[in-house]
Amino acid sequence: MHKVKWYGVSVVLLLLSNTTPVWARFGGGHGGGASGVSGYSRGAPNWLAWLGLLILIGVILKAPWHLPHRYQRVTVAERQAITQLFQRYQAAWASGDIGALRPEMAALAYTKNEARLAKLTARGKREIIKNIRVRRVVVQRDQQNARVRTYRISGTMVDVVVDTTAYAHARTRWHRATYFKDEWTIDFGFANELRVMAIKPLLTI
Repeated sequence: MHKVKWYGVSVVLLLLSNTTPVWARFGGGHGGGASGVSGYSRGAPNWLAWLGLLILIGVILKAPWHLPHRYQRVTVAERQAITQLFQRYQAAWASGDIGALRPEMAALAYTKNEARLAKLTARGKREIIKNIRVRRVVVQRDQQNARVRTYRISGTMVDVVVDTTAYAHARTRWHRATYFKDEWTIDFGFANELRVMAIKPLLTI
């Protein structure tokens, strides 16, 4: 139990090294900001951020870690399918055009993400997403065989936002991979075809 608590503290401390929050991957979260072609920008925490950090550490140390386990692992085939889906959506987002995904997304989910992408483009920004590594895929326990399932997908990726004019020359090899955890709700009931109902970012470090 102590190891779990100190792991939580370590995760919080890692937030101090996170990049400046900007628009990010498909579904939300925070990506790293790039200055110029290969620059790297960091946020400067103020005293309020430090105070909030200390409070959060205290909550982690006092929190009960015996919460019920609501998720369970999926089969190898299901994990591969969800991983490929996730990677395909991130590739579409990075290309700046998610139109091809419209038939397999719920109207609200598509409209929301299309608006986010349009706003990113209007600001003269474009996102580079590389080296996606999906480490874990779990499904909500009571939805294992249901038509609509909620998955938690976690892993790492290089996620950098650059100016559109610098996109062709942007170098990301010096940017560290960020850890992500997302929640995806998928409906498998459309004639053996899936439909993404919602994408919710849970964590980005």
